[in-house]
Amino acid sequence: MTNISKSILLTSIVLILFLCMSGTAAAEVSIENPNEFRTVLEDMYAGNNLSEIYRLNCNINMNDIAFNGFTFKPIGTDNKKFTGKFDGNGFTISNLVIESNSNNTGFFGVTDGATLTNIELKDVTLNFETDGECENIGILAGSVTEGTIEGCHVDGKITIVDKQNADDTISNIGGLAGYISKDATVKDSSSDVEIKITIDDPDDMKINNIEKIGGLVGFMNSSIENCSAIGDIVIDVTQSNTTSCIKLIGGLIGNNEDGILINGGFAAGDIVININENAKIKQLTRVGGLAGYLDTMNTVIIENSSAIGDISITVNNNAEIQSDISNIGGLIAYSRAEITNSYSTGNILIDGKNAKIKQASGIGGFIGSASGGKTDNCFAAGNILIKVYGDTDKIYDIGGFNGYHYSEMNKCYTTGEIEITGSKNINSVGGLVGRNFKSIVDSYALNEKITVTATPDPTDVGKAIGSGTGTITSVYSWEGMEGNFYKGTKTIDGDPIAASDVWNETYWIGSSTDWTLNTYNNFKLPIPAWQTKKIVVADAIHLKIDDNSNSGNGIDGTTDVDPTDNTPNTPNTPNTPNTPNTSNTTNPVVNNTTVDDSGKTTSVGTGSATSYESDAFLYSKLLIAIVLIGLLLFIIIFFLYKRRKDEEEENQ
Repeated sequence: MTNISKSILLTSIVLILFLCMSGTAAAEVSIENPNEFRTVLEDMYAGNNLSEIYRLNCNINMNDIAFNGFTFKPIGTDNKKFTGKFDGNGFTISNLVIESNSNNTGFFGVTDGATLTNIELKDVTLNFETDGECENIGILAGSVTEGTIEGCHVDGKITIVDKQNADDTISNIGGLAGYISKDATVKDSSSDVEIKITIDDPDDMKINNIEKIGGLVGFMNSSIENCSAIGDIVIDVTQSNTTSCIKLIGGLIGNNEDGILINGGFAAGDIVININENAKIKQLTRVGGLAGYLDTMNTVIIENSSAIGDISITVNNNAEIQSDISNIGGLIAYSRAEITNSYSTGNILIDGKNAKIKQASGIGGFIGSASGGKTDNCFAAGNILIKVYGDTDKIYDIGGFNGYHYSEMNKCYTTGEIEITGSKNINSVGGLVGRNFKSIVDSYALNEKITVTATPDPTDVGKAIGSGTGTITSVYSWEGMEGNFYKGTKTIDGDPIAASDVWNETYWIGSSTDWTLNTYNNFKLPIPAWQTKKIVVADAIHLKIDDNSNSGNGIDGTTDVDPTDNTPNTPNTPNTPNTPNTSNTTNPVVNNTTVDDSGKTTSVGTGSATSYESDAFLYSKLLIAIVLIGLLLFIIIFFLYKRRKDEEEENQ
């Protein structure tokens, strides 16, 4: 064999061995016990291995002895982002405590292109006390750029307290994540997190804004599928000199500005805002049961989604809203979205006792203000109650379904009661829409009662539409609706519809793919086709929500529930995370961790994380190895053959 041939053979062998060995570089890091988890965290805190693949293979209780003297810090920072993969594998990390006064706070601080899957964070306490900005706060992640969140579930409490006199902003706060950029994917995930924000300073501090707060995500420019949030959002402002705005608050998402798809979104938490003790707020705006603000030049689509939590705003003890309370909606506060097959049942309560509220407008049981987009096959069943006893200039654009309407509505209805008391000037109030400037087709005002009390008398109060110059086609109002109505030149009551006709399916235009009828009895008021639990029924007096999901009872009244019922009804329930195999029920050992009947884990391993390879990864490596071995054998045979030919030629 020539020297050149030998060199080629040696180089080929070395190259193939290198390729075989390099296949292990992407192996997963398996976390088998709390000691290993602590080691992994400390390694990432040092800025190492932030692009690795991690898999959790045991339950982690942060009260475990392994964490004595340990202070948890978010994984990933602005300078050293987490870019790898973390698979919770259906196991639980519990009793995590996060204490912070820095932006980008959560289990992960900052991620970029990361994949976060099947992570369960339970009983998490996140405390944030600030004397400056507070941004990007969430139990799972503070800030997410691109990447994937799938099958992740968190529960706990976020408490944010600002007691320092600082000109700062509190923004991008979410139960799951604070900030999510475009080109990220969020699906099959949920948040059961109470978010409480308190502004209390005896020195009359100034706060720029409290904004972009969501039960699931505070600010989000990506799409979500099959996600839910059921925790309350509570904002208390006391003794504040001036808070510029409280805005962009949503039961699921606070704010979106770049196009979004929400499919199967569900929000059940209440939103409670208290303005107390001489506090001054410039504006309180864009608060929605599902989302606060969906305003974008790109397409926003909401499908098969719902919100059942109440929105409660209390302004008292000489507190002041200097501009207005505006754009408050049972599902969406301010919308340019295309919304189909969705509903809201939460109440909207605004109470201004001894307060100064400049004005209130754009308040609706489904949408506060719509300025573009369209709404098809949706209903609202929540009540609207506004009581303002102090100094208020006016209240206007209040509707059982939509307050201010500059969009298209088709095949929608509302059933809630409207009661407004105490303002000097009330106008444009309607059972379906307060003020209409666009198109309404095949829609129904089925409110039990509309009561408006003011001095002097209100104007433009109608059963269907308060005022506006928009077009209507086949708009009805229930003939049994009670209340006091004040017709103006553009007030529309709609065609009267009798109770018996309400339940006649011939009055409802649409296909079976849009609506489903109540097959338990003869009353046929439809609901979105995907929704099977809450069924709207009525007797000759009023309309209710009837839960027929289990009993099969119908109009006999045995299961009637008031429309304010907040029993969670989650469409498209998020997928249950993978359950670890614990077939050995007597303290089984799962990946070197003993699990007792309560789920508590006991470490039996060391503090060094293990290299773990999934079945798919092993199969791919095996295939590569077979190919490379075959190539190596081919090269060896080839050179043996070449050597033999060379020897034969030399002998000749």
